Amino acid sequence: MNVHTLLVGVVVVALMAAALIPAFVPRALLFGTAILAGAAYLARRRAAPSAPVLLRPAVEEDLHALAVLYAYAVHSLGPDFYSPAQVEAWARFADEPEGFRRFVMGAHTLVAERDGEVVGFGGVDDTGHIVSLYVDPQGGRQGIGKTLLDALIAWADEQGITELRTEASELSRALFAGHGFSVEEEESVERAGVPLTRYRMVRGAPA
Repeated sequence: MNVHTLLVGVVVVALMAAALIPAFVPRALLFGTAILAGAAYLARRRAAPSAPVLLRPAVEEDLHALAVLYAYAVHSLGPDFYSPAQVEAWARFADEPEGFRRFVMGAHTLVAERDGEVVGFGGVDDTGHIVSLYVDPQGGRQGIGKTLLDALIAWADEQGITELRTEASELSRALFAGHGFSVEEEESVERAGVPLTRYRMVRGAPA
């Protein structure tokens, strides 16, 4: 059931109930109240989703949905830390079919789903390099990124990989730090001729 169906349902129920309301109550007020009630219900539904997040391996058929999520996440969250030019240069990678395909399929990439919809993805390669970790901005602060990163670390442990590395953005640095990654160095890389700051991070360095 989509958002519009839910909202219409709330309005219809409210209007049916209006027949039981005394005639002196303005019908416009009732309709406005129904709209507000529907909006509040949908907000609560988004804030506290009932369905769990499920993880599965990425497949070729996921590439379009993952590219859309990637670009949406960068455009939505990137402006908090990066300039418009940097955000645009970063997001443009989603429009490179072959490069994006290698980005996803060239690693052990997991897709996070909720209610059958893609809400995030993350990947780690055979060397322990975490190459991706992106979450739908509408699912922020719901533990999706943590769930993905926990699963990637667990997979690496199963493979006997003792050291994990990544290049974290300003957006993901705190999440990685919370999972035991430490910053080795700050570096600047170019995307479409635009410099971007990121952090080389490591977890479980050899003794």
